[in-house]
Amino acid sequence: MSTQEPTEYDAILRKLLNSPNIEVQIAGISEALKYGDTGFDLIVELLQNESIDPTVISVASICISKALRETVITKDFDWYLLGYPHSNDPNDTLWIACNKLLDRIKNTYNEEWFFGGDSQSIWFSPGNWNEIDKNDTKYLPLNPLFEILSAEKRRRQIILEFGQDYNYASDSYGEEVNRRNIPQPLKDRILNQGLHRSLLPIFEEFLRV
Repeated sequence: MSTQEPTEYDAILRKLLNSPNIEVQIAGISEALKYGDTGFDLIVELLQNESIDPTVISVASICISKALRETVITKDFDWYLLGYPHSNDPNDTLWIACNKLLDRIKNTYNEEWFFGGDSQSIWFSPGNWNEIDKNDTKYLPLNPLFEILSAEKRRRQIILEFGQDYNYASDSYGEEVNRRNIPQPLKDRILNQGLHRSLLPIFEEFLRV
């Protein structure tokens, strides 16, 4: 799923999704899925409308479920360093999120940074692999990042599975988060913010620590 922010397109997406024409609504769903977290939230908002046509509900659920099934969250960063084909998998959320951070660094500071890692950590550095020892490199443990992304994927699945039954969905989500190997202060923060708030900002904040 793309992590692109659709701020300037938000009104257009809402217009498509709120159209009285079923075909236009379905087209809006396909378009919203290109815009990651915000697009997902717009679709969920649409699905909570009790007057929505059952055909649109069915299409939306299928589209989002397919996107979630195709999302990959891998801990095995050794594969990336060895250059295996799936290192460029467009559905790998860890790969996407790390590249998004590098793009922000480049756009903000006009600096070219790199990332890599192994099965335990990810490193971010202003130098490439051959220059890594010469630079101020930041290492981050991989497991909390993996757990945050996994919890975010499960959060979206639970929203789809339970629909408007918020209390039951929240309980299920709380149990899921508690089972995960997330540092306690971070786990408390995730649980306190509730089911309907994305974990992606927390993930990006963690990367910037």
